[in-house]
Amino acid sequence: LCEGKAKFTLILGSDFYAHENANLLAALAGVVARATPFRVMLIPPRTNSLGVAKICTLSHEKKPGKTLGYNEMGEFKFSIFEGDLDAGALNQQEGTFTGINNEVVPTNAALAHGGYFLNDIANALGLVTKNTIDYTAQLPKEKGYRGVKFDDLENFYANDGTSHRGYKLEISNFTPKDDIEPLFKEQSGLNLKEDEALISLANPINLPSFFANYASQTAKRAVLYASGEFMAKFEISQNEAVILEKNGQKLAICVELDSELGGVAAYLGDYDDKLDLSAIFEGKSYASVKIIKAENE
Repeated sequence: LCEGKAKFTLILGSDFYAHENANLLAALAGVVARATPFRVMLIPPRTNSLGVAKICTLSHEKKPGKTLGYNEMGEFKFSIFEGDLDAGALNQQEGTFTGINNEVVPTNAALAHGGYFLNDIANALGLVTKNTIDYTAQLPKEKGYRGVKFDDLENFYANDGTSHRGYKLEISNFTPKDDIEPLFKEQSGLNLKEDEALISLANPINLPSFFANYASQTAKRAVLYASGEFMAKFEISQNEAVILEKNGQKLAICVELDSELGGVAAYLGDYDDKLDLSAIFEGKSYASVKIIKAENE
């Protein structure tokens, strides 16, 4: 694969971030970046996931209370599609997001929006500002942001196509971890029972997210995509309904053959936002589930 190539890039995505051995994988990725010709590229799972990760800290333990889902499931849903509060799309908002190249990029409203913005929610919670862009200068400098006001950000392309939009984060506050041996001792494995299967959380190439599923040309109900070997092992026919069971939680789903998938493998996508997969995957990118034929239930 490397023959005849001048540059090499190892691309890592959400599978790594959600893995139970994420600390070990992160350390190994750092070794690859420092000790090999490969450049390591981390792909954020959503448009502003990197920015959110930079400025937010999640509690280690779940706390009682209601959750607000921003284009995600929650007791209250703040969404550009069907939700309790109508959110604006990216081209309807004025603000910034932190892109894949560690760059703060400004966005301007190209279309009008008659619903709510993140600033409306912040104001309701007691953080009072007139506009969302008033927070731009407050982005934390210790995370690499410069504290520049929104209206002072560059936002144009030069005649040669060079981007002059926003600025690149100044990241220097990290220390490489050279001793990763202890992390190998902490890693956990997976033992499957005979009637269990390992399924991955992944989307088909034509439906990369639930946004694509709102297009009439590609809209589709969720199915479990499986290899021929998987269907043969569990004696499943094309379009047959099965029950996926994990920790007492059950999910009914039809099975569809993916002829390009090899081995005993299957994957389930989150492109259908009417299907709640949280009980199956529990925040991970894979799950061990019991396969039960629907006719036996």
